[in-house]
This record gives sequence, C-alpha cells and structure tokens, in this order.
Amino acid sequence: GAHAEGRGTSASGEASHAEGYGTQANGMYSHTEGKDTVANGLYAHAEGVETYATNSAHAEGYYTKAYGTASHTEGDRTETDSEAEGAHVEGYRTYAKGKYSHAEGYYTTAYCDYVHVQGVGNIRDEENKYVHIVGNGKISEYGNIDNRSNAHTLDWEGNAHFAGNIYSNTTYNDDETYLAAPSDG
Repeated sequence: GAHAEGRGTSASGEASHAEGYGTQANGMYSHTEGKDTVANGLYAHAEGVETYATNSAHAEGYYTKAYGTASHTEGDRTETDSEAEGAHVEGYRTYAKGKYSHAEGYYTTAYCDYVHVQGVGNIRDEENKYVHIVGNGKISEYGNIDNRSNAHTLDWEGNAHFAGNIYSNTTYNDDETYLAAPSDG
C-alpha cells in the first residue's frame, strides 16, 4: 500500500507516501513531500527541503530535524534532540533537548524538560532552574550570536528576574519618551 510519485522518490514503509524530488518515506504510515525529505519512523511526516522526521514526529521547512518522538520542528534549521519527546521548535536555528519543551525565535535553546524559551540567543539553562526564558542575545553582522543573554527568566518557584527595569502604570509620549505614572492628586 505504499505510494511514491515524482523524481527519485521512495516509499518503503507500509501505507507510506513520498512525493516530490528525492523524498523517502521509510516508516510505516509515514509521509514525505518536497525535496530530499526523509520520514524514518512510524507515522513520521517530513515536508519542505532536506527535512528529517522520526517516530510520530513532524518536520517542516528548510533543513529542519525532528529526532524526538512526537516532536515538531518548523522554520529554518530548527532541531529537536532524540530525548526531546513531544517538544516543539520554530524559527531559525532553535533547538530543544527537553521533553515537552518549546523553543521559538532566533538561536534559542530549550535544554530542560517542560520549559518555554523565546526571543534571541538565550543563555542555556542546564540545571532546570527556569520554566520560562526570554533571550536577548546580540546578533553579529553575519547573523550569528555574539553574546548570549537573558532579558527575563521565571524560575520554578515563581520568581521573576529581569535584566532591566520594571515599570507599572506608565505611558509614553508619541516620540516614545517615558512619562511618569499618573499621580493620585
């Protein structure tokens, strides 16, 4: 019950489907489409250009890799680690190693389980201190991250940490200059 169509495609898994150019559907019930995409496990789905998906995972976009079971990668050069079961990454060069974690943005990393990371170039938390991280790393003129940093973190006890000031009940002028909070009297 496998089906392959296009040029250089291969559907070797039971009830698998490959279409496009150089695509491979190797797992049972797997699906590939696009150019040089590979679905290498049960229920895997790979689409786009040179994407790869394993068991029950979904990879889409450009050079994305979904190695974690039931993980999802999308965007450009995003990846889930083989340990990243149920993880989701999106954006550019985002990476997840933690189970059921989420990394989004530009060069962000969700290293521990159940965390959410967003922004640009965060500092990798390898000790599972934080449930939420907002990166504000500096992008070089070549598009790489020169300096990883965090604008905001939230730890598992609910403590929020900010790299800058916190303002409450404030407004800004049309030219974006700060106005003090309205007074009560």
